[in-house]
Amino acid sequence: MLSLRRFPKSLLRLVLIGYAMVLVPLIVAGIYTAFQVRHLERDGVEAIDTTSTAVRHGLQMTERLLAMQRVLQQHQVLRDPALLNEYDGLRASWRQACEAFVRLGKLGRLGEEVSRLVALEENAYRGWLAGPEDDARAEALLQALAGAQRATRDLLARADGELDRLVVHYKDDARRLVDRLLLVLVILGILGIAVSASVPSGASTGEHE
Repeated sequence: MLSLRRFPKSLLRLVLIGYAMVLVPLIVAGIYTAFQVRHLERDGVEAIDTTSTAVRHGLQMTERLLAMQRVLQQHQVLRDPALLNEYDGLRASWRQACEAFVRLGKLGRLGEEVSRLVALEENAYRGWLAGPEDDARAEALLQALAGAQRATRDLLARADGELDRLVVHYKDDARRLVDRLLLVLVILGILGIAVSASVPSGASTGEHE
């Protein structure tokens, strides 16, 4: 069994330095990898969750708008005051879905466009309240609802496209991270081989001394 005393101190120091050159980058690479993985996971989950939540709220908005149009059309025919209360309930639910969409806060122009739709509907709704039996006012509100419906469908398509884009983006980031890790491992492997190769040469010199 080899004893460390058989080797000169300078050789042992050289070997320790060599191993440190391998070990320190390995530790740094491990810390870097852990940080990058956590960062990628957190950002990816948050972005995808935000976008999928926006799609869910968008679907709710679409459903409420369709129901509001149907109830308003029924009121034009039946003139039933109970339908006004039903419309108000659906409208409140629609506005809640719109507010939840806007509160997501990371959708940029999509949130601004939803706020604009709410304002347009509000104007048409107030005009209709001034004369709910007036067919012209009801028709104006129906037109506003139909426009909001088309705009909401467009928002849904764009939000769905954004979700697909984010999935591709974070897959690319993950692939780049793996490539960096492979590069670090290759470099560490080369360093390890270089250190291992230097030990027999040093040991042989020490024995001759």
